[in-house]
Amino acid sequence: MRTKLLVLLIFIPLVLYCQTIDEGFESGDFSAYNWVLTGDAEWFVSGSYPFEGDYCAQGGNVADNQSTTIGIEIDFEQSGILSFAWKVSSEPNYDFLRFYLDDVMLAEISGEVAWTQMAYELEAGIHTLSWTYYKDYSVSNGSDIGWIDSVFYILEEPEFAYDLELVSMTGAEYLIGGGEYLYEVTVRNNGQFNVTGYTVNLVDISGTEYASETVFWMLPPGDERVVELIITPEETAADTVVGLYGYGYLSMDENPANDYSEKQDIHITGSENHFARIGEANTFTYQMPVNLVRNTSICQTLYYAEELENTGIISGIDLFNNFVNPVNDTNIRIWLGETQQNSLSDGWLSADSLELVYDAVYEFPAGRNIINIELDSLYEYQGANLVMMIEKEFEEELHSWQSNFYYSEVPGPEAGRTRFSFSDQYSFDPCNMQEGILCDWVANTVFTISPIPYGHLSGYVYNETGEPLEGALISVDELSWSTESDTSGYFMIERIDNGLHGCRVSLDGYEVYFEEIEIFSGEVLEIEVYLPEAVEIETNEILAVEAAISKIYPNPYQPGSSRGDVRIELNIQSEDLPARLEIYDVRGRKVVSREVNNPENVYWDGRAADGYAASGMYFFKLITSSGQIDTARLLLIK
Repeated sequence: MRTKLLVLLIFIPLVLYCQTIDEGFESGDFSAYNWVLTGDAEWFVSGSYPFEGDYCAQGGNVADNQSTTIGIEIDFEQSGILSFAWKVSSEPNYDFLRFYLDDVMLAEISGEVAWTQMAYELEAGIHTLSWTYYKDYSVSNGSDIGWIDSVFYILEEPEFAYDLELVSMTGAEYLIGGGEYLYEVTVRNNGQFNVTGYTVNLVDISGTEYASETVFWMLPPGDERVVELIITPEETAADTVVGLYGYGYLSMDENPANDYSEKQDIHITGSENHFARIGEANTFTYQMPVNLVRNTSICQTLYYAEELENTGIISGIDLFNNFVNPVNDTNIRIWLGETQQNSLSDGWLSADSLELVYDAVYEFPAGRNIINIELDSLYEYQGANLVMMIEKEFEEELHSWQSNFYYSEVPGPEAGRTRFSFSDQYSFDPCNMQEGILCDWVANTVFTISPIPYGHLSGYVYNETGEPLEGALISVDELSWSTESDTSGYFMIERIDNGLHGCRVSLDGYEVYFEEIEIFSGEVLEIEVYLPEAVEIETNEILAVEAAISKIYPNPYQPGSSRGDVRIELNIQSEDLPARLEIYDVRGRKVVSREVNNPENVYWDGRAADGYAASGMYFFKLITSSGQIDTARLLLIK
């Protein structure tokens, strides 16, 4: 057997090794491996200040001239390095924590020794590892016990003729459709020979490819190269969070284990949306806005209008976590609202004044992630200061102190933009909150905001002399949206879909007004309408007879549109030909007269003798040679 003490504290680059055994006692017991506990008292798993994670192993409580031992026998298939962390609190030079390899003591510590890492080279084969805390015949100092944690074994990897490693991938976290986003991917040749013709990709966990480039520049052994890749999301990209990896492919690669980079979350959305990001510090982590180490917590933060930039529909909220372990089954409630306040120094804003937009169980993943919360109810942000309140409802289970979120210190125009509180004894009432901690900390937050999908129409209706008209019917797209003018002639129609629409204004005794309008997101279109009094025209003859015009379409009709000219379908017997088709405006003025020799169809391009006819109602009068008179109507839109 050959053993060798390397150093007391060692950092081993993981790119050169493959970890095969890892015992951090994070199961909360000794069930992960076949540990053997012997001596006068048994070792146990403790949550008292572990080296890393939530737990470590602690020696049993022994008296004078007693000892407690933890051991394990393992078959190491390859040579490698054994590493562990230990500490002791004991009578110096008399009571010891000792490490044995195959019953040979290799090291011991005594007195007050903080967590220290040890590492040993081991040959392949079956080995027995054991740690014993031994107490002599008298005197107790300190805690009088020892601890171990983070016991792991790593295999030394062999050298490869061809080994392309994907070292790192960096780039944008937030992508908007239609933009170009640069990513830098670093690859290294760990093999013994030059490589060329390798491919560098950006992929997600399912293998979907976002960018790719094949590199033909020679990469010598030991050298690195930065490959630039560009992602261009489509303008109509769906809103989604993706775990992105750099991936290096070399057909002769003998070590595929290092072909991928660490995951980086990216958030992609369509070109019509925008991201509002508040707080970007990556050095601060804290239990905010959700405190997972207490039974319940609540947090309220102001986000200022200038930080959100635009009004719109808030559909999602991103937070940023850095968890050692996943945290599941956490009941979360989120409220949003608006205020003119710049500070919470006078107290909490009651949840009664806010909208509940999320109420569900959330599963927080381990590691560094974008925590994307898709709201149950979309919030229409109008442009004031935004208020967000997040509550973790009371639960019995507590979680690691290392379940943290990233936050930043972002002072506002007045001090105190955030309040938070937590408890292990009682639930909070979000509608009646008291006190809490006031600060300028903000959990790093990104809001996904899309344009408001509608606008508004308002204006006044007058007669020809400028007097207001009450009771005029204003309709958009044939009564899809409608209202009447009040005594001052004023009207308002809210929430009209964005885009082009036909607007019609009518009142008995007045001519009909029509125009095409365009509604923009979140804006109010203002118009003034003047209605002239209607002119009596002789239409009794036109309206009294049964129509012999079968159909007129399209109706309404827009001259110059892609649907072509107006098509007038006729039903005329041959003995009634030739006939005459006359077209009149609403005042009774003839605008077109045309001889008809075809018993089927006639077309009109919407033109009068002096150009395109104006918007409004038109009467079609068909007069046959036998004296029959038939009519129909058409609404012309420009």
